[in-house]
Amino acid sequence: MANLGDKTVELLRADSGFFDEKILLTLEEKRIACIIAARLILPLQRKIYRTTGWWALAPGLELTEITYQAQSWQQSRRVVVVRQSVNPAILEPHHGQHTFPENEINNFNYKHAIDNDEEFLFPKTF
Repeated sequence: MANLGDKTVELLRADSGFFDEKILLTLEEKRIACIIAARLILPLQRKIYRTTGWWALAPGLELTEITYQAQSWQQSRRVVVVRQSVNPAILEPHHGQHTFPENEINNFNYKHAIDNDEEFLFPKTF
């Protein structure tokens, strides 16, 4: 961040290597919107798999949000979760390829990210 000089960052997108509260706190302090891929650690897995209220984006493609607080975190944060069916028979043609094969569980592939700006990317309309 220090290397950016006088440049303004409106949105930071990062992989799960940046899924760390120190980084999140810095971004929140600087009021920088971010989407950071969340590590699929066991407590987060459990919370995701118990979640109800999925919103269908398309056949076999669903979205939800949860609030999650890791044990070492000072506060909870919003996590947006997308799941895609692994059953090609129910996917629309343009969703036929499995987008998230590394996270397949219970007939769904999952992708999830911390989103600290609710109105920027995923407004609460679902």
